[in-house]
Amino acid sequence: MVSVFVRSPVHINWRCRLETSMVRERQKKFLNIAHRGARSLAPENTLIAGKKAYEAGADMWEFDVQLTADRELVVVHDRTLNRTTNAEEVFPDRTNYRVDSFDLTEIKQLDAGSWFEAEDPFGEINRGNVSPAELQDFLGMKIPSLSEVLKLIKDLGWKANVELKPLEGPAATVENLASVMLRELLRLIKSLDMVDDVLVSSFDHSMVRELRKLNPDLTGALLQKEAIARPVEYLDANDVKILNLSASALETDRGFNNIREVDRAGEEYGVNVWTVNDPGKMKEAVSNKYLDGLITDYPARLSGIIAGQR
Repeated sequence: MVSVFVRSPVHINWRCRLETSMVRERQKKFLNIAHRGARSLAPENTLIAGKKAYEAGADMWEFDVQLTADRELVVVHDRTLNRTTNAEEVFPDRTNYRVDSFDLTEIKQLDAGSWFEAEDPFGEINRGNVSPAELQDFLGMKIPSLSEVLKLIKDLGWKANVELKPLEGPAATVENLASVMLRELLRLIKSLDMVDDVLVSSFDHSMVRELRKLNPDLTGALLQKEAIARPVEYLDANDVKILNLSASALETDRGFNNIREVDRAGEEYGVNVWTVNDPGKMKEAVSNKYLDGLITDYPARLSGIIAGQR
């Protein structure tokens, strides 16, 4: 699914590489995309993380979607529930903590918020940027269903970047589960009248292609860790216009050429880069004429940079 680009071990400084493309007057708004919500300040992929991202000025909430054992769609990143929930405590006799081995009723029994205080994953609690009252609110937070997340986004008049996690197993099983996943996703989006408010991305590019076949009006994006040999040709072959490219790819010549080639293909094409948290690199990216948006764990930080460069 992900192409591999082998290069000599020469580090290319991102700042220097991007300086040639600074600065332009943008025709499109530079997108601030919150990675799993404002997950530097709240438990990732929870409703409270999404609300904090919205309050921080993010244009879009990027979140991960998986299937449960009873074929419901839930918003959680990891394949297993161990890191971000108390699944081992609630279900001590289970030998498998994969998301797809739990049904929705079981998943809703889990605490998906308390771990944040114990782990302080970004050090923001230690820095005093998360209050005791906020930490209290995190206790007992639940893994939300996709329906709950989309309803919140709809109520806020906001946008979603739904990342479909690749499926695993025999080819026939994966094909069947992908069909279930896509059709349920489309049903929810249609029922909420959110076709224009949702971008769907995946590392499994076949899922994005199939999604576009089922509903050509829905916008798709290809997630890519490594740079692509002929990016525009590859996007067109998958019937999408948007590339969500890793920040590490921009440290290669091919990665830099990717963003330039996609930009030159036309205004309807775009590149968003993930995941950028460093303020200096945020400033470079916002100034770069070939980029359309950043996916970040710090949407408030990015909002301030975007505002400062207008």
